Amino acid sequence: MSTLVREYRLPHCTLILEGFSTQVGGPLAVLVQVDCYLPGLDHPMRGGREFLEHLSWTVSEYVQHLLSYRQPRPVQPTGPVALEPVAPDRHRLRVHPELLQDVREPVQLELTTIQLFDLTEACDQGMSDPQTLPDWRLDLTPQVPRTVKLAQQAVPAGVGLATLGAAAMALAFLPAPKVEPPREWRETPAPETQASPRPSPVVTPSPPTPGPTPLASPATVLDPAEYSRLLVLLYDQLDKAWTQPVTQDLRFRVQVNREGKIVAFAPLDPPTGEEKRLPLATLQQPGVAVAEFQVVFRASGALEVGAY
Repeated sequence: MSTLVREYRLPHCTLILEGFSTQVGGPLAVLVQVDCYLPGLDHPMRGGREFLEHLSWTVSEYVQHLLSYRQPRPVQPTGPVALEPVAPDRHRLRVHPELLQDVREPVQLELTTIQLFDLTEACDQGMSDPQTLPDWRLDLTPQVPRTVKLAQQAVPAGVGLATLGAAAMALAFLPAPKVEPPREWRETPAPETQASPRPSPVVTPSPPTPGPTPLASPATVLDPAEYSRLLVLLYDQLDKAWTQPVTQDLRFRVQVNREGKIVAFAPLDPPTGEEKRLPLATLQQPGVAVAEFQVVFRASGALEVGAY
């Protein structure tokens, strides 16, 4: 037998699994210890396989409902691992001491939505790693709302997270948006050739009206889970910043950096003047684009974010 360590590191969470394989060069098959590092903790939460299974199931179930309905709900409020909302962007995680080593009181801390997503992603990376606990599976029932307003949905596309995949299923019920190129990018038909053209007076052409600068597609290739994380971050910041309604649907191609911040955008429809009511320019900041999405601001007040 050989001792193995697997580390899954995210910006706000690190999950370290320690165990051993039952054959030389084989996967980590027997889990001995789990260390979970989260903001607000002086020491990591340390436990065994039971701790990892309860933690993964609880955060996955919670995040799945959050993405499907845009409304968090408590999960396992009296169970070994509990999660409940305390504010629009705050979530309380509580772990019973029976699952942890050298702990006598429940461990309790508040996580932001971004920290919660990082914790969920770390658990998912461990679950989907073929070299770690190959027999580990989460048996979850997808939670897809039958009737829900678009403004209440996050619309992740191409999700690596097993639990977030259920939220992505909601997209199957939405028609794919029809994208048309901006008017400035369409070809202007050449004038018909006349048999006997008449001389026309010389007209000094006016300077062309500047149009949107075409965006180059990001060269970075992201895995589905990272792409989904950036989609959620983009949706969240736009949903909070968009306060002025529009009278017609407005579609944009939006590019973001690795933090989910908007670095570039271009309209997908002819300008109407209502673009000034949108927060895109306010949220834009310098950076390198790693992913791009299509964003639709609906006249109904709904916000849609999906793959471009």
